[in-house]
Amino acid sequence: MRNRRVEKRNCLVCGREFLAREDHIKVGKGNYCHKCCHKPGGSAMIKLYPILPAPNFHLAHMARKKAQKELPIKPCEVCGYENTDKHHDDYSKPLQVMWFCRKHHIQRHRSF
Repeated sequence: MRNRRVEKRNCLVCGREFLAREDHIKVGKGNYCHKCCHKPGGSAMIKLYPILPAPNFHLAHMARKKAQKELPIKPCEVCGYENTDKHHDDYSKPLQVMWFCRKHHIQRHRSF
């Protein structure tokens, strides 16, 4: 068996010091002390990075549902194309909807 070089490293998740093989480090491995820290759903990852819902997710969902029921479909505000998407700048105001075709809707999101 070859004599492999090792390097002392600190785990990116738990901070524990461990020995990483040089050949693992070269290929982008050697950042975690154990499989439970490396695995995305591992116990150490859950403790450090709890999964939280996106802020205002529920408000956005309810605003969209209310707007779908109450607002008539309008043409794009930029080019007048008939097939449009609804766009909310502020989810706390569900009836303030702007209408954009797909092209202009994507441009709107990229402009922020």
